[in-house]
Amino acid sequence: MTRLQARKLREAIHVALKDVGDAFNVNFKVKSVKYTQHDVTVKIIGQQRDSEPAIVRDYHAMSVRLNLPELGSVYEIDGRNYKVIGWNRSARKYPVLIEDDEGRGYKISYEQLIQVISGD
Repeated sequence: MTRLQARKLREAIHVALKDVGDAFNVNFKVKSVKYTQHDVTVKIIGQQRDSEPAIVRDYHAMSVRLNLPELGSVYEIDGRNYKVIGWNRSARKYPVLIEDDEGRGYKISYEQLIQVISGD
C-alpha cells in the first residue's frame, strides 16, 4: 500500500462511518492509518453525540476534589481573556485547558490557575 492509497482509504472509511454514526447516534473519527506492504491498521474512535467530551467530564470530577472554578469561567491575564474549557487527566504537569478569545487552546498547571483566580 502506498501513502496515497492509505489517504484514500482513510477518506473512504470516514465517509462510510458517517452513515453508521447517524444510525447509532455516534460520532466516529479515524485517528490513524498505519500500513505496511501487506497489512493495514486503522484506529477509529467513537463518541456518543449526546455525551460530554472527556475533558469536560474530567474537569467536573476534579472540581469536586480540588475546588476548581466553574467550567467556562473567564479570567484576564495580561490584558487578554481566557476561558477554562476542561481538564486533561493524562497531563501530569499542565492538566488545565484554557482558550483565548480567538479560540486558541493553551495548557496550564493547577497552580497557575489558582494564581490567576487569586489575582497574584
